[in-house]
Amino acid sequence: MSNASAELPALSQTVAQGLLALRRRMVLWVLLDGLAQVGLTALIWATVDFLLDYYFYLDVSQRAIMLALGGVAIAWRAWRRWVRPLLKMPTDDALCLQVERRYPHLADRLISALQFSRLSAAEQSRMSPQLMQAAVAQGAAAAQETRFPAALRQQKQTLNLALIAGCLVAGLGGAALLGAERTRVWADRNLLLSDQMWPQSTRFLIHGLQPDGRVAVPRGDAWRQVVEIAEDSPETPDEVYLDFRPVAGRPAVKLNRLERDERLFSTEFPSVHEAFRFRARSGRSISPWVEVVLVEQPAVRELDLTVDPPAYTGGERITLPRDAGPHAVLLGSTVSLKGRANKPLASGRLLLLHPRRAETWGEVPLQLDDDRLGFSVVLSPDQWPGQRPETADTAPSTAAYQAAQSVRVRIELEDTVGLKSRRPTTFGLRVLLDREPRVRLDLSGVGGMVTPNARLPLAAEIEDDFLITSAMLNLAWRGDDPQNNGKAEVGFEQLDQQLPAAQASMQDALELEELAITPPASLTLQLAAQDNDDVSGPHVGLSNERLVRVVTEEELRADLLRREKEQRQEFKRLYEEQLELSVEARALAADTRDAAALSNIQIETLMTLQKKQKLTATNTELISTRLAGHLLEIANNRLEEPDGPLQRRLLENIIKPMARLATEQIPRTVGRFDQARRHAAAAEPRRESLDQAIAGQDQTAAAMAEILSYMARVEGYQEAVNLLYELEKSQQGVFDLTVEEREARIKRLLEGEPEENKTPEKPGNSPPPASDE
Repeated sequence: MSNASAELPALSQTVAQGLLALRRRMVLWVLLDGLAQVGLTALIWATVDFLLDYYFYLDVSQRAIMLALGGVAIAWRAWRRWVRPLLKMPTDDALCLQVERRYPHLADRLISALQFSRLSAAEQSRMSPQLMQAAVAQGAAAAQETRFPAALRQQKQTLNLALIAGCLVAGLGGAALLGAERTRVWADRNLLLSDQMWPQSTRFLIHGLQPDGRVAVPRGDAWRQVVEIAEDSPETPDEVYLDFRPVAGRPAVKLNRLERDERLFSTEFPSVHEAFRFRARSGRSISPWVEVVLVEQPAVRELDLTVDPPAYTGGERITLPRDAGPHAVLLGSTVSLKGRANKPLASGRLLLLHPRRAETWGEVPLQLDDDRLGFSVVLSPDQWPGQRPETADTAPSTAAYQAAQSVRVRIELEDTVGLKSRRPTTFGLRVLLDREPRVRLDLSGVGGMVTPNARLPLAAEIEDDFLITSAMLNLAWRGDDPQNNGKAEVGFEQLDQQLPAAQASMQDALELEELAITPPASLTLQLAAQDNDDVSGPHVGLSNERLVRVVTEEELRADLLRREKEQRQEFKRLYEEQLELSVEARALAADTRDAAALSNIQIETLMTLQKKQKLTATNTELISTRLAGHLLEIANNRLEEPDGPLQRRLLENIIKPMARLATEQIPRTVGRFDQARRHAAAAEPRRESLDQAIAGQDQTAAAMAEILSYMARVEGYQEAVNLLYELEKSQQGVFDLTVEEREARIKRLLEGEPEENKTPEKPGNSPPPASDE
């Protein structure tokens, strides 16, 4: 009994050592088997993943799925062949049975000895010591003779080693075959899930790509995408396509090659309403997927336009309406624009464009606010297009200058993603040149001929948009002798007292005697006014030129006489027509005296008489007005003293009687004819009205005859006066020649000059022969 108990620890130690060696070998076997399976799985996944990605260009999500599938497969293999076998290692009994199956000659001696060694002392006491000793001895002897690790199958271990080596060789060989570049790219793309591209013969450059790798497209707007082949690309393909995701019925699109550059390809879509992704593709060369995001285009949401006129106008700031215009802006004004956009801006500019042609005259950048939404710009006067007139001689006309200065203003905005305004805000500005002062000059009381000592009554009105600073009457006369030509400027105290002002007027007279003009000469009068424009001026406004002829007193008298004769002839014609009207009125009265009512023809005849009689009054008044003008000319040219005989005769005997005829006598006659017309159906009132009208016609004719006689007398008086003036002039001429000849003879006698050497007399200057009287 004691011997059996002593041998049990020895047996247990021998079997335990053998089982430990076997267990270690089994763990190694499990590790090698798991490594072979995991390596094979990884190799298969890497091969499939490489082929799929290399030939189909998997995107990030697809590569992530493949990586997840590979990881799951490898993990599952590791669990099946590593973790689970190690967690479920066989017991000592199982190992002993495995050893006995490997070595059948043991005949259960090893397992029996192992089981006897586990019996407790109580259990051993109930069994035969001899039997136990024999079994243990046989088991110990068998354990010492048995190689426990050899119980495992060596062929499986060899196969696992070969499989591991094959996986290593295949992996390294594949990497060597693919090359370091492709291997690195595969690892970056499929293990690190980067966007690293496979080596390819064509590299694409996507135009419009933002720093975040996206392309911003205006919502609902046409989109034109340009793809460029990089210059360092080994190949330039003939065809390039765009692939889309999601497809949504949108197939791949073939791009069009641009004629200007064979490396540029483009396509255009009429409108874009949804986000998508695209990539460029040509053969095996592709670009990364590019995401398209829809954004709103920048636009002007609020806009204020203000104008500050030039300082000389004294005007206040003007706010312009926001419409297309064109808005009229005075030259020298400062235009300020302030507005806000619908989204943050990166930049903006204001373009000055030709109003009709596609021509840009200037560009001004917009100043952005801190929030990048507000913007402003100030357009100073020196930024307007065109050339400002410097002098009156070189300045263009106002109309031409305004046409050249019309400008179309366009505001273009660009947002932070590079999109520009789809419909830029546009309005027109028309630059106005300050108008010159408007000047009107009238001459009254004189005709086309004046004497050298005449008084010219002047009436002037001046008006300007802002201020008139000065006004001056410009005079220029030209005669037959160039030495008698001259110019002068005359100021008027009436105007000087009113200026500076926006309006001024004058009633004054110009004394020609102070100019000492020698007749004959033509005199031009023009009033000039200057404004306060210090931007494009000052401008000078000119009145219409007034032209008069400066003649001698005899010539003016002769002209007045000629015109008076013309008026007398005109008045004589009116007198004869008045006599004819009287005859027609008597005939009508005789034909209708016994008629109860007038016929239509007779009424029409009566109306004709009324109209002709009224016309006689109008013409008579015109002649009276003209003759009154002659009176003013006589006074202003100082042909007579005030209230002289000629003026009194014209006024009292001709002009006033004519005026009474035109305003009193003849209108009463016209009224009688009108009464007769109204009483066309009443015989007695009609006859009475016609008789009164005929009596008025007779009185008119008598008065006209008396005026004609006075006109003839005045003409005779005027002719006599003119003849007297001519005689006095001839006598003065003879006297002057006589004095000149006498002084010349005295000079020759004093100098001792012979009589035959005297200067011959000029033809036409010899005195007339003395008469017998």
